[in-house]
This record gives sequence, structure tokens and C-alpha cells, in this order.
Amino acid sequence: MTEILLKDFPLLTQLDNSMHPGGSCNMTCVAMCLAYMGRLRHGGYSRFAQFEDELLQRTEDNGWDRHDPQAMKRVAELYGVRDELLIVFGKDAIDAAIAKTIAHLKAGFPAITHTYLTQSGHIVCLSGVRLDANNEPTQWHITDPYGEFYPDGYDRNYGGDPNLGKYWLSHSTFVRLILTDGQYWVHLIK
Repeated sequence: MTEILLKDFPLLTQLDNSMHPGGSCNMTCVAMCLAYMGRLRHGGYSRFAQFEDELLQRTEDNGWDRHDPQAMKRVAELYGVRDELLIVFGKDAIDAAIAKTIAHLKAGFPAITHTYLTQSGHIVCLSGVRLDANNEPTQWHITDPYGEFYPDGYDRNYGGDPNLGKYWLSHSTFVRLILTDGQYWVHLIK
């Protein structure tokens, strides 16, 4: 088995955001990736204590819908990173995009993906992958701004565990909860 894990990938919680704490997983994930990539905050938004609130405000200032993957891409690129957004349908395209995601993680870069870990949908970071002897994924390392996912609900980290929200998810669960609607969308950040 091979394990790829981004060392020191940050975990931010969306639950303490001043803007949309129940629905800001998207920009919280962008903030985690930008912080990992060493991107600095924009001086004009210093009134916000947290990077993710700055990103949410910049999204609103530009009239972008924070729920739109294109808005996530645009706001990430305001901070000087490249965001390759893949939105694919069908088994062959999904398999190719997953292979590209694995190569991206192997190169030391994070990804952001949409899931159905919650009924309405939820966005998380991919910060690692475990591969079997045939280089097929067996588990994905999730960095989740909402807490830790369990089949019967979330542990939302009210106890303050600094690592709750960083967990391994089996590939079969990944396929079931990320590819639920027959599509895979992922932001490859570098």
C-alpha cells in the first residue's frame, strides 16, 4: 500500500465563520488550500478575522454565487493560484478525473470536491489518498470544515479536538457519497 498525505495541511472549521457558518464549507475549503499554498490575505479585507470570511466577502463583492464551483475557482485565482476545475459525467470521464486527482495529490497539491456527506451537499478538501498494489485508491484523506463524518451524522467538534475533521474515508464510501449524482467535480489547486 502507498500513502500520499499532504503534510501540515491546515484544518479550518466553518462553524466559527462570521458569515454563513452553516453554509460556508466552499470558501472554508478554498481558505484551507490557499493557506497551505502560502497565499497571503488581501489587505483591503483586514476587518475580517478569518481568511474564509474574507473570501466570502470578496465573492459577494464580485456578485458571484458562493455555491457555484466557478465562483470558487474565480476567488481562488484572485490569490494567485491556478484552479483547474473538472466537472465530468460518466464512468470513463470520472475514472480519468480520479486518476488526475491522484496524480495531483502525488505532486503535493490539494484538491476540493463536492460530496453528499450531508443531504443538501457538502464541500471538503482532499488532502491524501491510499493506494493498493495496483495503484487503485482504497481510501481518501478528507479535511472537512464541518467536523467528522459518520454514517449516522456528524461530530461537529464542539469538544475542540484540533484534528477532528481530518479523517480517512474508504474509496467505496467516496464513490457512494461523492459520485451520487453521476458526476464528479473537483478543483485541482496549484
